[in-house]
Amino acid sequence: MQSNGPHPQVTLNCHDIVPIYDARKYTQSFLKLVPDIDQLDRINRELPPGSCAVVAYTVNTWGASLPVNVSFNVKWVMLLGVP
Repeated sequence: MQSNGPHPQVTLNCHDIVPIYDARKYTQSFLKLVPDIDQLDRINRELPPGSCAVVAYTVNTWGASLPVNVSFNVKWVMLLGVP
């Protein structure tokens, strides 16, 4: 994810790599981890099947007439556990 300012983009572009953060070794609550998620270690591989993860995403709608267009945009993934 690239950003031209101090704040990250709201959504990723179609060719951006979805950041996967490793939260397996942390015991803090989810709410304490999220504000500093960029401080967690990154995982640069696909997660194994059966993994437990949180997927953060935004939902957007556009269009003035029916049918309304909807997009679901993945922002990041937080790995909680693997089988």
